[in-house]
Amino acid sequence: MSKIFFLIFPFECSAEIISRPGTEAVLKGLSMSIRPGQHVAICGRSGSGKTSLILSLLQMIHVPEGKITLDGVDLSTITRENICSHINVVSQDPLLIPGTIRFNIDPSLAVSEVEVTQALRLVGLWTMVQDQAGLNKDIDTKAWSAGQKQLLCLARAIVKKAKILVLDEAMSRSVFLDACVIILTLQY
Repeated sequence: MSKIFFLIFPFECSAEIISRPGTEAVLKGLSMSIRPGQHVAICGRSGSGKTSLILSLLQMIHVPEGKITLDGVDLSTITRENICSHINVVSQDPLLIPGTIRFNIDPSLAVSEVEVTQALRLVGLWTMVQDQAGLNKDIDTKAWSAGQKQLLCLARAIVKKAKILVLDEAMSRSVFLDACVIILTLQY
């Protein structure tokens, strides 16, 4: 499976990455540079370090040697919250939050209802949301398929407009892959 990165800012990585303290490095001698606007797929067998690379980008695992920079800034010098505000991660196992459909798409309530609706239309979920009584209805996660949940998270990525979009295991669902084309065309 693949990890796909879509970037607006330049990204540099020259590091050794350890997934758990006291263990050997998962990735050694890693060096990569991704230019703004470049689309990159990280592919490899299970256990090859793809997820560790994403987790290191999010500062969720330790990078004992080297550094990871985003737009020329060493990520070790800024807070995890600040990093996460610039990165969208849409995983194969989508995270939905208890609350309304609108809240799941825009937890900070930073965008207009029109923008939320447009994002839902782009990923093909607007009719379903209307059928379930609209944006302000509490989400019933049992009524949503795994693919629909993933598309809802993609709608969240559309409204967030982060500088980096990471699609984790995106190739696993063809519907999701089709929707990703929309994202690429619009902003990444």
